[in-house]
Amino acid sequence: MLIGGSDIIYPRKLSREMLNFSLRIVRAFWPDAWVWVDSDDTNYAKMMLTDAIANLVGTPVELLIYADETVWTSWDAEGATAANGDQLLHVLLGESSTTFVVHHEPNALTKQMAACIIQALDVNFPRS
Repeated sequence: MLIGGSDIIYPRKLSREMLNFSLRIVRAFWPDAWVWVDSDDTNYAKMMLTDAIANLVGTPVELLIYADETVWTSWDAEGATAANGDQLLHVLLGESSTTFVVHHEPNALTKQMAACIIQALDVNFPRS
């Protein structure tokens, strides 16, 4: 599946606490979100976002967060479309940075979400 979009790079590795904090922010935007998780132990999982916050296994390296299960189904069947393109937040968790892949439109909700997450992380987890 080709995701496309724009990359927003946050120059910090997210701890488990920072990741859970970030997922709670996403839940405020998308209370019915579903997430696909790829962990370092190649353990793939599809779960509701609320379950992911409580039950992540291993060290996640990639998250595909969909606004809800209908959006998940749409992306799985059709890939990116005009209707679902801004309803997926792709998060890549690197060794020294975190990349948010967001919809390319200037006022995209996913861009606003990523900006909100980054600002909240900087306020709540100051750099040492």
